[in-house]
Amino acid sequence: MLDRFGRRHVYLRLAVTDRCNLSCAYCRPVGCNIAGRKAAALPADHLVRLARVFASLGVRKVRLTGGEPTVRPDIVEVARRIKGVPGIETLALTTNGVNLQGLALPLRDAGVEKLNVSLDSLKRDRFAAITGRDLLPAVLKGLEAALNAGFEPLKLNTVVMGGINDDELLDFAELAREGAVNIRFIEYMPFRENGWNRSNFVSHLQMMETLGRVHRLQPIGRGERTGGVAKDFSIEGFRGHVSFITPLSDSFCDRCNRLRVTAEGRLKTCLFAPADVDLAAALGRGASDKALERMIRDALTRKPERHPNAEDLPGCQDLAMNEIGG
Repeated sequence: MLDRFGRRHVYLRLAVTDRCNLSCAYCRPVGCNIAGRKAAALPADHLVRLARVFASLGVRKVRLTGGEPTVRPDIVEVARRIKGVPGIETLALTTNGVNLQGLALPLRDAGVEKLNVSLDSLKRDRFAAITGRDLLPAVLKGLEAALNAGFEPLKLNTVVMGGINDDELLDFAELAREGAVNIRFIEYMPFRENGWNRSNFVSHLQMMETLGRVHRLQPIGRGERTGGVAKDFSIEGFRGHVSFITPLSDSFCDRCNRLRVTAEGRLKTCLFAPADVDLAAALGRGASDKALERMIRDALTRKPERHPNAEDLPGCQDLAMNEIGG
């Protein structure tokens, strides 16, 4: 699947629910109450069929997202079935870790090979303030279970927000000293009513400067992105490593290889493009695989070259992050 800018698309982020057991401020817009409305979720058969259609078009990696994918009761079976789709070489999952203690091993056995855990504070009171729930101990137990299940390196996604958690960069990096973990510091992105402004934005260069006062960061490879969208660095004497994901200060739109299907079954070719292709409705009408393929290819012709400037992004977004799947 090549778009009009020559980018080959091999990666699908598939949202399996918009429900979540946390309420992170930067993910849900102000006043959004997902728990108070019927959750959007495609049935397992439709998820598997979409994975099969995308695989026939060249997708080789599928990441299961949400909301929080582990709140879906059949998530292990969904993972097992998608892993069995011919052509899918890598199955990944992003979670907040709350339910991971009991699910890490079943997910691994079902075929999930790569696991990302979102964690924005190591301070219990601050974690509760950011997420709306006092569940940091459960997440930490989930991380231990994931490492014991063989998820190495375990990726920790930390959205860095100025004046909120940017004083924890060194604490997070310290987790990589003995652990087989990849700490991924992510620039805070503006979404509809999620509180973003220039004053709480921390660029990856600022993050690197903070870490560099204590540690010597060594680029992995030639300093290019070696882990998809991340810039990866080792620290001398550390078992794990740190990475920076830089959607605003150093955009990676020119090599974007991903597509997204929302929890409601709509296709997004860009995180900030409208979800204007209703695959769920087509599935409900009994559309053939060929018809679905045409819809996907047609949408790809409209994929923009890059996303707009930061200040313009909230107005471009038709959905909250929990509805998109990140």
